[in-house]
Amino acid sequence: MNEPETYTYENRSRLDQVIDGLADRKDKPMLLTWTANEHESWSYGDVGEQVRALAGGLCKHISRGEAVVLLGADRPPWVIAALAIIRAGGVVTPLDVQLPDDTLAHVLRDSGASWVFTTSNHLARVRNSAPEVRIVLLDAEVQDENGWRTLADSEADLPENCADDRAALFYTSGTTGPPKGVPLSHKNIEFQLVTVAESGITRESDHVLLPLPLHHVYPFVIGMLAPVWLGLTLVIPYALTGPQLMRAIRDGQVNVIIGVPRLYAALFEGILSKASRSGPIPAALFRFVLRLSRLARVHFGLSLGKKLLSPLHRQLGRQLRVLACGGAALDEALAWNLEALGWQVAVGYGLTETAPLLTIDPPGKIRPDTVGRPVDGVLLRIDRHAVAEVGLRGR
Repeated sequence: MNEPETYTYENRSRLDQVIDGLADRKDKPMLLTWTANEHESWSYGDVGEQVRALAGGLCKHISRGEAVVLLGADRPPWVIAALAIIRAGGVVTPLDVQLPDDTLAHVLRDSGASWVFTTSNHLARVRNSAPEVRIVLLDAEVQDENGWRTLADSEADLPENCADDRAALFYTSGTTGPPKGVPLSHKNIEFQLVTVAESGITRESDHVLLPLPLHHVYPFVIGMLAPVWLGLTLVIPYALTGPQLMRAIRDGQVNVIIGVPRLYAALFEGILSKASRSGPIPAALFRFVLRLSRLARVHFGLSLGKKLLSPLHRQLGRQLRVLACGGAALDEALAWNLEALGWQVAVGYGLTETAPLLTIDPPGKIRPDTVGRPVDGVLLRIDRHAVAEVGLRGR
């Protein structure tokens, strides 16, 4: 067990302070996104101004602590809306675009949301599921009366959110019944962001690839809010296909990926497949070098992958350093293979209810047969007499 360290939370939300300070970073890139043919850069200054204006308009229409739904593609307007909802005193409620219509209707009723930010391709579904809600389009043209920009009011006074106020509501499916909402406070999220900042996963000026849907707590908090908290650059791929991910990693100069085991398994299988297509001799040489690098890493703690497999790193970008993994257990063999290829793997374990991290193994300290040590401030107790029971205490 880790004894909780002394950490003093301010009564006012530090998320507010971070959001209010976005524009102070001015021209530093905050979001790099891709279309089919080109990429687009959004600076901290641009995003900060738009978040401030949207929050100013939105706070005139919603009550403090009111759920506001986000349903759409993870693009810059989605990120802007999420930050604006939190800053306006609302409770951002991100939903999976693949929810069945009956489940969507249930969540809209259960959350009590009267405002929904969505895109035009989901407009009819939202109207049919909840005819009474106010709909704001994230993909509208500037002049569209239903667009998110029409709410802007940069002169409005913003509320001061408290650390114990609700900030987000995530719907998760249990073993029985419809999805249930899990509320997280500003303080819950702040604790996670401090944990990530102290973990060593990222460095100053890193570019972080976010290839996961933001309706889950792990990519929302660890993948999106943590880099923003640290002033890093978020890279959002055009699509989650192999070629588009490689394009974003290479062209976006990605240093850190926030992913799940399935993503890394696909990455590794793609590398093996490409090596196999290079011909019998190059393929055999690749497998030999990979085994050699893995033996050096497992038994002697040496990381030789970037030197021994330099052609691979030239293709993906030698700047790629850390593969952070959560959401499910990472296979031990896969973890060692990724390390053998020359990357550092970081793993963590958590729950939606814990916002999410409970344990972490930071880069360079991977123990692939574990999910890491409890983070500072969290006490864990495993009941070895139960089939599967973990007791925990945190903030």
